[in-house]
Amino acid sequence: MDLKKLSYHLKTNNHEVISYRYHRIVKVLNEYYWGIQSDSKNCRYVGSYGRGTAIKGFSDVDIIVKLPIHEYQRFTNYSQNGQSALLQDVKRALDSTYSRTLKKGDGQVVVVEFSDGIKFEIVPSFVIDGKITYPDSNKNGAWKQCDPVKEIEAINLVNKATDGWIKDICRLTRAWKEANQVEISGILIDNLAIDFMINNREKIFFTLEIYFGFYLLHLVNQRDIKYWILYGSGDVIARNKFQFEDKALVAASELLKLIQATNYTDKKHASEKLFGNIVNEVMI
Repeated sequence: MDLKKLSYHLKTNNHEVISYRYHRIVKVLNEYYWGIQSDSKNCRYVGSYGRGTAIKGFSDVDIIVKLPIHEYQRFTNYSQNGQSALLQDVKRALDSTYSRTLKKGDGQVVVVEFSDGIKFEIVPSFVIDGKITYPDSNKNGAWKQCDPVKEIEAINLVNKATDGWIKDICRLTRAWKEANQVEISGILIDNLAIDFMINNREKIFFTLEIYFGFYLLHLVNQRDIKYWILYGSGDVIARNKFQFEDKALVAASELLKLIQATNYTDKKHASEKLFGNIVNEVMI
């Protein structure tokens, strides 16, 4: 089983559909809030799709939309939960274009869900003192800050320095996560991959199989960590329910079996245990 080939096969393959919907959403919001005819300004992809680490079959497309500062002032002046009111306002802006599409305001995002299962999670935001500020409608409502763009820049920088190895590892880990129901988030997968690469930058791994094996052991070594700092933004990820170390150790063992396998049947069996049935599309 060639993991480089598998990583390439795992790449998302629905860019045209996503791009069409993205530009349509951006145009609607630019017309509504900025009064301009643009399907590209004031918005960008974030999340795993923005970081280039999503895999085929993924469903959530995260986009962040910058709104005029006077809208921040308007919703801040609400007597109760202006953050929830903002999310509902963004939802209304999309109503005329997506009247028959499921839409909802959900905590910190407006979700537009299409019939094919793809969901756009839209984060309305404002740039305040150089920082991205977004609404959190939970409880009584609050404004929070993030910097997903810096997180994208961080992984792209390390990816360039490692000739693309890091995004290969992130895609393989996502396939492993889905096949084995591993409790770890996408952003944590990517952040730990950056951490692994930075801490092993002086070592030379000749194959992706070896890279991935040592990355799995890096996951195993997270047992005593209570929280992680995100590269780029400096935001914090709390452990919460994340429990992935035991399964990572099992995966490292299966990967060793895959590397040592000398016949097709054994390679297929170990590959399926690691990544699920998707390997059959590559091993044909």
